[in-house]
Amino acid sequence: MAKYRWHEHDFITEVATRRGYHLTGGRSSPWRLSGGTPGSSWTTTLTPASGELPASILWRCPDLRASPTDPTRQLVVEPRSSTPTLRSLFGRKPLPEPPGILGPLWTVNDPSRVLDPSLTPWFAHWPPAWWGPNDTRPATLGSLWLNQYGLDLQSQDWWCSAPALDQLINLGVDIAGRLRRAGF
Repeated sequence: MAKYRWHEHDFITEVATRRGYHLTGGRSSPWRLSGGTPGSSWTTTLTPASGELPASILWRCPDLRASPTDPTRQLVVEPRSSTPTLRSLFGRKPLPEPPGILGPLWTVNDPSRVLDPSLTPWFAHWPPAWWGPNDTRPATLGSLWLNQYGLDLQSQDWWCSAPALDQLINLGVDIAGRLRRAGF
């Protein structure tokens, strides 16, 4: 893990070669992996850290989009906030929130019920990744959104983990398939 650095891309080419994905970019532009099938094509854009900007990884399936007029055509998964609530600021215990379908660490808006508890391990357990000098720990998913641009899975701050990149891509492909089967 420690052999990779922000400017390195061996983990990207490893995944592209092993899986047969199309790879473009590099040097002065973000890396882009492409795959999928017609109607479920996707890209993964990988941008290394630069200056104050953290590394970012965005998996997107532009063929799937939210609907501004249909409230059931939505999907949002975000980490549960650890920001203090107004209740806690006044010394009151916060009201307990029931765990979501993906466990207590995630808030989920899934009116079409495409997600189920079988996905919990994909969200909860990630392979190690490089976060910076002398900092190797599990990668994380930042959010999952079905928006006007497509189905997006976003992650940032980690780099240099072919297993974590594989997991991000596989999770995106799995959820895209679930949305397709649900009629999206």
